[in-house]
Amino acid sequence: MAKLSQLLTLECMLDAYDSLNIKDSWIIERQGVCVVELLDIINPKLKRLVTSKTRLSCRNVLVANFETMTKAAHWLKSKLFVDLPEALGKTLREKILQMVDLLKALMVKIIDVDEFAKEFFERLKSIYLKKKHTSDYELWKARQSKITIKRLVRYQVDLTADMLSSGILKYVEAPNGEEIQDVDKDKLALKLTDKSKITEAFINECAKLRRYSHWEGDRFVIDYHLIRKYLYCIFGKLSSHQHIKMFEYDIQMKQIHEDIERLRKEKGLIEEKTEKEKKLKEERFHFIHPEIEDEEAWRIHNAIKRLVVYQKVPEICAYMKEQKLKGKVMLPSISSVMYSELVRMGMPTGDGYTEKHFTNYYMK
Repeated sequence: MAKLSQLLTLECMLDAYDSLNIKDSWIIERQGVCVVELLDIINPKLKRLVTSKTRLSCRNVLVANFETMTKAAHWLKSKLFVDLPEALGKTLREKILQMVDLLKALMVKIIDVDEFAKEFFERLKSIYLKKKHTSDYELWKARQSKITIKRLVRYQVDLTADMLSSGILKYVEAPNGEEIQDVDKDKLALKLTDKSKITEAFINECAKLRRYSHWEGDRFVIDYHLIRKYLYCIFGKLSSHQHIKMFEYDIQMKQIHEDIERLRKEKGLIEEKTEKEKKLKEERFHFIHPEIEDEEAWRIHNAIKRLVVYQKVPEICAYMKEQKLKGKVMLPSISSVMYSELVRMGMPTGDGYTEKHFTNYYMK
């Protein structure tokens, strides 16, 4: 049954009857008989599709609007059911309800073919985009003075906003008040480049997307296991532009995530190197000054080193004398290190000065 065209014919027949003011009982009855005969064609075909063990192609079913066609009220609202003789009206009603039940069963079967949906989209990807990179992303990177994780996060948000604006989630069930409230508008405004996009309609689309997505650190991730059922069921309703937009979005996001991981590793290597250097300095310090352990001693040591850098010899001496009176400085270790620092910095220590002279003269 190619594209369930009889379903659309049935809908058109009922709509046409409702638009006319038919009074002739013979014409009314003849219309009812025609609808019954059409249902006698539709229902067996639906039953074969439901009971078939073969996988279903979305081309056979997605032309129908299942959101309305699986609701009995959509069909029974027609004036024909009121105007028909009781017996014929009852027969027609029973066949309509049978059709609705078969459509519901068919819809369940379509949605449940997870693996087929996955294969279907992989096949479409290879048709639409036979590449792993897009020129849009390469062009964006070329325009950046420096690629950072922060900029990549912003680009993910802009790219996602552009995808949402194309209407791909148009057929998702409308979000409720709680879902809309959960959208962090302030955070979105900080990350989104074009603030004019933040409208009520856009927030609704964001609320829909939250059902299928989450953040993993700096990466925005679409859960395709959740969303592919929706995409599979409405794929025939999307335009070619929306198809391409969807696949390009997927490819660009993979490129962004690869760059984020690369930058993370580079950042991790730098942090690891910095940590090793810090640890090495601490080890050297403790080797020279094994007696200095507490935080207060570290503070004194760093204060003296700052004075040495600025070549303030009198201030060094005054500070060390003050700390010695407080019992904070252990000699000779710190004094000998300070003497070495003075020599290294080219400060005046006098001819023949030794560490002993430094200690006796500056620290007495």
